[in-house]
Amino acid sequence: MGFTSNADAMARGWERRARVLEPYMAAATKEATRTLHAESKAQMRKLIYDKPIPTREQVASEHGVTTRNKKTAKKKAWHRTGNLQRSEKMRNPSAYLGIVENTAKYAKARHYKKKTRYPAPWRSNAIRKTHQSIRNIYRKAIRRAMTEGVISTIFD
Repeated sequence: MGFTSNADAMARGWERRARVLEPYMAAATKEATRTLHAESKAQMRKLIYDKPIPTREQVASEHGVTTRNKKTAKKKAWHRTGNLQRSEKMRNPSAYLGIVENTAKYAKARHYKKKTRYPAPWRSNAIRKTHQSIRNIYRKAIRRAMTEGVISTIFD
């Protein structure tokens, strides 16, 4: 009987701790999501939007074909719409969950190098680049809770 009551007391303590820490973690999750989202967009600009659009002639030569129409050969191969960048969104459905996603139909192919001549793994680069700063965001949140005395009140 003693073991069960100790386990129950421990569980109640952890539930209290989670409730008290939730606002700190929610703020940290929002900041971490914003950080990743901003870096994701920066990587997208670097890997995609900062690159010049090739001409029709350049695209044709990649395939070993020569352009017949000299008038259109110097035109850009496509028109850049910015849809991929506009489709990069972030949201925080809960205190502990931040999501960065791209709703463009072709985003997955571009990121994972599938069915595209122009791969751009912007999200992987952003995750790698922000990993340490996101950890620091959560560390600061825990420290803030500790310095404000929130965590010590849990064990009372």
